Formats: sequence, structure tokens, C-alpha cells
Amino acid sequence: MKYVFICTNYNNSHYTGSAVETLINGEAPPALIVVVDNDSKKDQQDELRRLMSGKPNVDVMFSEKNVGYFAGLNLGLHRALALVPDADAYIVGNNDLEFPADFGVQLALRSDTIAERMVVAPNILTVTGIRQNPHAIRPLSRMRGLVLDGYAASFNLARLLSRVAKATHKVTRRKDVDNHHAEGFIFMGLGACYILSPRFIERVGELPAEVFLMHEEFFLSRRISEEREAIYYIPEIVVHHHDHGSVELVSSRLIWGYWRDSYRLYRRYVPRFGKHPVTALLDKLQNTAK
Repeated sequence: MKYVFICTNYNNSHYTGSAVETLINGEAPPALIVVVDNDSKKDQQDELRRLMSGKPNVDVMFSEKNVGYFAGLNLGLHRALALVPDADAYIVGNNDLEFPADFGVQLALRSDTIAERMVVAPNILTVTGIRQNPHAIRPLSRMRGLVLDGYAASFNLARLLSRVAKATHKVTRRKDVDNHHAEGFIFMGLGACYILSPRFIERVGELPAEVFLMHEEFFLSRRISEEREAIYYIPEIVVHHHDHGSVELVSSRLIWGYWRDSYRLYRRYVPRFGKHPVTALLDKLQNTAK
């Protein structure tokens, strides 16, 4: 199976080095790796050049400005399509990932399913073993949405709600990841990694980049719902994640600002009361798959 990996890099080139090493040393390496540097500091760009020097089938791009997460991935995706237009899968994601040796093998074993679907979410685990997919099997409940409204209201309230959520984690946590063993259609997969099929490329073309950072998961799910499809989760395809490694040098207040701005756009599409706009489609796909 011919596949391509595309990631963004921003002031943390050591993560990119690890991601690339695990892929090229795997049992079935990708045909191409595209790294998009999102206007990192000069020393990090130099480090990226050093780490990628001599690596087979690695293409590095340097954006003149930080265009954001999905927009940066789109730069890499278009480069990948120009260089390898006939890939069976385009893997897009963070640079803070590590791939098991059999990652390419597992992709090949599920090549038929990947070809049938538009976007596949892999089984993502943090490097400490915490499961992160399925990110959301169903749309958020009305109550959880109201809590997020409060989180978006102010930075200080967001900090308070985060402390409450941490203290009550066992009771209030979303239980979606408990179904990590179950393959099927889901509402959202974690934005750290997606598998895009040729069907996605043909019918959608690129990732929806309305937001700079945060809530990308919703906008991708919303976009493919316009094509009458949802994210498809495959538990056998495993990816390891240094959670928040890709944004570890960004201040919490700035991260919250990105989150708030993206959430405001999310609220334009999702009403506080009434049915979520993708519920009916998700009902149909999930019930058909049973």
C-alpha cells in the first residue's frame, strides 16, 4: 500500500525527528513524508534541516508565516499530491506522533476500508497509555455544551472550570474512549491524526481551514457530513501521541484565545438548543453499520 505522511512543525523539531524516524524505520515505510514548518524560529528551522538531512523521501517546506494547523497541513497535502498523486492514503497530523513498526502493515490490511471511507481516525494512545479515540462518538450533550459556553466566556472562568473538571474527572469525563475496541462511524476523531482516502481528495480536496487552531475536529466532521459521510474509526491502526507536545511552548492564555475564537465559529453552526445538525446523518450511518 502506498501512503504519504504530512505533518506541521512549529518550534519543536525534535518531535518531528522522532515521528519521521519511527516511520522510515517501520516495516512498511511511506512513499513520501512532507514536513511543513509553520514559521519556526531560525534555530528550530536549522535543527529541522539537520534532522531531515539525508532522510529518504522526506520533503521539507518552510512557510513564511504561521498559517495555522489545518492550513499548514493543506500546504503539505498539495505538495504531496503533486509529488505522489496516486497514494492510497494521505496521513495528516501533528509532528508529536510516533508510529509502531507495523503501522504501514496495518494500513495495508485495512486498505479496502480506507478506500471506501473518506476520513479514517486511528486508535490514538498517548505515550503514557491514555486512549484518545474515539474522540466523540456522538455530538456533545446540551449540558456539556453550556459548560463549554462558560469556558469560552473568560480565561479565568476557563481555568476554574478546568480545575473542577480535573477534580471530578472520574464522574464527569466523557466515556467515548471506553469504546476504543469498537470499529465504526463516529462524530469526531482526535485532530492529532487522520487518514485521508483518495475519495476525500476527489470530493473535498483539502482540510477545512476556517480556524487557526482548536476545534478542527468539528469542522472536518461538518465538512464531510456535507458529502453524507462521517469519520470512520479503525482500532487496529495504532498511533502514539505526545499529547500537547505540538503546542507545549505556546502560553495557556494564547491557547485559550485560539480555543475561544474557534468555539465562537463552532457556535454559528451548532445551536444551544435543538438538534445538532449532523445527528440525523450520524443516526443513519451508525444504525446501518450495525
